[in-house]
Amino acid sequence: PLLLAPGDHVLRLRARSDGLRSDQGLAWSLSCGDGRTRIAEGARLREAAAWTPLELAFTVPDTDGCEGQWLRLLNPAPRGVGQTLRGEIQLTDVVIVRAAASP
Repeated sequence: PLLLAPGDHVLRLRARSDGLRSDQGLAWSLSCGDGRTRIAEGARLREAAAWTPLELAFTVPDTDGCEGQWLRLLNPAPRGVGQTLRGEIQLTDVVIVRAAASP
């Protein structure tokens, strides 16, 4: 769970994997605490032996039901055999920062 102010933000992290086998990789997903409002999905993690930087820009809406948020790492493949995955992942330098304002 997160508690982010409304506005523009960026999730930044570095990731690597060992033997990750997944049809569609893994994706970061951010949704409002109401469980219905999706904010963003992306920054997919696939097979990466070296540390790889990932970013996901998003905007937290200023609406009721989004006072809190959920950040999850999901398997976006459809249910069934396609959702099978194996391997290990490592994450470091995970931060969420306010997006820089345009000049």
